[in-house]
Amino acid sequence: MGTVYEAEQPGLGRRVALKVLFPHVATQPDALERLRREAQALALLQHPHSVTVYELISDGPVKAIAMELVDGEGADHRLQRAGKRPISEVALVATQVLSVLEAAHALGIIHRDLKPANLMFDRTKSDPFIRVVDFGLAHLQSPSVPAPRLTAEGQAPGTAEYMAPEQVRGEVADARSDLYSLACVLFELLTGSAPFESFSTVNVLTAHLFRDPPSLEERGVLDVPRAWQAVLRRALSKPPDARFTSALEMRRAFEAAMTSDGRERADRAVPEFSPPPFVIADVGAPPVALSCEGGPAELIDQLKTALAGVGATETRDVSRAGAVVVAGPGSLERTRALVLQAPGRPVLLCGPADDLSLMTQAIDAGAFDYLSEPLEFSELGRRVVRALAVGWRPDDVAPR
Repeated sequence: MGTVYEAEQPGLGRRVALKVLFPHVATQPDALERLRREAQALALLQHPHSVTVYELISDGPVKAIAMELVDGEGADHRLQRAGKRPISEVALVATQVLSVLEAAHALGIIHRDLKPANLMFDRTKSDPFIRVVDFGLAHLQSPSVPAPRLTAEGQAPGTAEYMAPEQVRGEVADARSDLYSLACVLFELLTGSAPFESFSTVNVLTAHLFRDPPSLEERGVLDVPRAWQAVLRRALSKPPDARFTSALEMRRAFEAAMTSDGRERADRAVPEFSPPPFVIADVGAPPVALSCEGGPAELIDQLKTALAGVGATETRDVSRAGAVVVAGPGSLERTRALVLQAPGRPVLLCGPADDLSLMTQAIDAGAFDYLSEPLEFSELGRRVVRALAVGWRPDDVAPR
């Protein structure tokens, strides 16, 4: 959206961070609203581990926020420079960030984009001293602060590696979404990499929906107390209801897990938590059925490539599928039949982008989604992931 400069505030001689929108962005109403919302969130928060906002500049050609200048480095830069972080440092980072989230959530502020780049180590304080920055994607839930919805239903704000499953699905994020994102960040600080990483963004988003995160031991980290790992696993649960209910609850769990009385007491303080599996390990991914009888070979290849891109396997057994994609001649009739044959299974129908009649009839037939041809790879993957999130259940596929 813009660039952050070090600047001087005229008259006061104060050094500030000046976040300036790019000129072509500054003309967009949504961008201005996001800038205003970030300034408002920081003004409301006023926490020692966030930053102070000085001024919102919205009149004139330059649109910017003047805020406290932090002399430090982002957690992402520290990881690149010094590698994975010791448990003692990560424990302090966790409690400091959770204290910010406690205050923010109490004000109805959901950050929605917690990631290493948005956690700064302040060099002027005792190390580590974290500042949580960049509330540009923050969502204000406070009824006393009315704010327009800037993200349409189905859109997913955030950064792929740290997005909670409900954000991937385009649902409204809440406090528990921030806790999931923070758990991803803490995992990366401990191991040097996020729980789910891939050259394909779609693969990462699919993993958040369906794959259990690896253990710390799998990433070669062996010195983290078992109770501390249990806190991380709980915060990384797929269903929001299985996570901690608040930042306060999660902070207390971490503090109990790091008690000086030893690991045994910490393990009792935070019981072992095992979230339900979302994918049978040796199946590998949710299966998708293709119903493309008589369809062009090029179209079928596109569909198979897109499915491979989201990590989905194919099945011919509709009853075992998490979703069904229909294409080719007679697709509308097959859609109607499949909706009846496999109730609860999302059926996606492919058809020409300009065939409004087919789109309407597909909806009337009970199709979950309409995939416009020519197919766009990333969009197709996103739609399939969304369908799988609705149609997939852990018990639908028996272990091999």
